[in-house]
Amino acid sequence: MRPWRVSMIFRTILRSTGLVFVATVGLSASAGGAELTELLAGTVRDAGGQAMEGVAVSARSTAPETFTTTTVYSDQDGSYVFPPVADGQYDMWAQAVGFNAGQKTVVLTGGGPTHDFRLQAIADLKSPAYTNQLNGAEWVAALPEATPADRRMKDLFWANCTSCHTVSFVMQNRFDAAGWRAILTFMERTSAGMGRPNFERPPNPFVDHFRDEFVEYLTKVRGPEESPLQPRPLPRPSGEATRVVMTEYDLPPVEHPYGLVTDVGQSRDWSDGSPARFFARGSHDAEVDANGMVWIANNVENPLRTIARLNPTTGKVKNFAVPRRDGDEMPRTSHGIVIDANGLCWFTASGGLGKINTNTEVLEVFDTPEGMAR
Repeated sequence: MRPWRVSMIFRTILRSTGLVFVATVGLSASAGGAELTELLAGTVRDAGGQAMEGVAVSARSTAPETFTTTTVYSDQDGSYVFPPVADGQYDMWAQAVGFNAGQKTVVLTGGGPTHDFRLQAIADLKSPAYTNQLNGAEWVAALPEATPADRRMKDLFWANCTSCHTVSFVMQNRFDAAGWRAILTFMERTSAGMGRPNFERPPNPFVDHFRDEFVEYLTKVRGPEESPLQPRPLPRPSGEATRVVMTEYDLPPVEHPYGLVTDVGQSRDWSDGSPARFFARGSHDAEVDANGMVWIANNVENPLRTIARLNPTTGKVKNFAVPRRDGDEMPRTSHGIVIDANGLCWFTASGGLGKINTNTEVLEVFDTPEGMAR
């Protein structure tokens, strides 16, 4: 994941294993209440020694109680600096699209030297090491549109193949015509985001109707032959945008066979590519209340929660489970969530609408009448 995709002012994004990214300016969370006194800083340069601006530099304590990863960005001089951190050992990594990731482990004890990175450019811009780093917007910008036919297929691809996963998940792969046809046959029978085909249900009408055209188009742009695409990364952050500090919070994983949590979603290296939508199930929408607490909808069956509340200061997560109307022991799932001006957190709840007062934690559920669509 490229953290700078998050808005500098505020936005939350959920990652594959139930992680929340929160962007702030000059703020970071402490792990385990440790005293924050250490300075973690350094520079980022390319192989030729030139300063690199807008490089994402991340750090995570190796202590077992750690629940956060912090990311900062290098300025025009290539310098980066973290908010004060606690003594201890840290894993660090620096990344920019088009460069191999730099990694190191450092120990902070009463101050010390700066921790510098030298990033090596990726020579082959057709290799997965480079193309897997690209985000969806960069792939879409690279799709050909010189002719009416190309523009039509670009629009059809965008409208049909991005509702459950990012464009980068599709375009980071290359298949021949038989491979793309097999994938489309699978996808036309797959329920949104579930990752399990149901060949007893009618096929997705859009995929079914445009199948042959999609196969031809995808084989042309991401087939085994030389691709006409020349994707280029968006500019890295510069100026004041490099002052953003990103804090990534771990959430307890879903505890259900369908809520898969694997190393696919936990990679720190952008060159490993985008994880499947199936691995991103679990945490979904998130909202922050007036007290700074983050409320998170849970989109996969979990015996502990329908929604969760994250305290960004302590990293603690409190679960709220809403019983199903039919008495099933597994709590309801949720999807969308919003907090209104009165501090009421509203969320979908498997055929109903949930409401929880963010101050009193009183929870209510309003079920739709029997027979009415959710």
